[in-house]
Amino acid sequence: MTATLGPVLKQARQLRGMSGVEAARASGISAAYLSKLEGDSVKRPSPNVLHQLSEILSVPYSDLMRLCGYL
Repeated sequence: MTATLGPVLKQARQLRGMSGVEAARASGISAAYLSKLEGDSVKRPSPNVLHQLSEILSVPYSDLMRLCGYL
């Protein structure tokens, strides 16, 4: 089974002991949007959003880009 963005983001956030609201605020997005990302409701979030999340959650940017289908 191939990993998807949502579970990767959620696990990284939980490993850092952050709530959804904390992670969203730190990355400059709404908690509702983060919830949609974690639920795999958003298929192609912008590279900027992925970069912010990679910084906050310490997940390699290239991994997040790959999970979303960006080259």
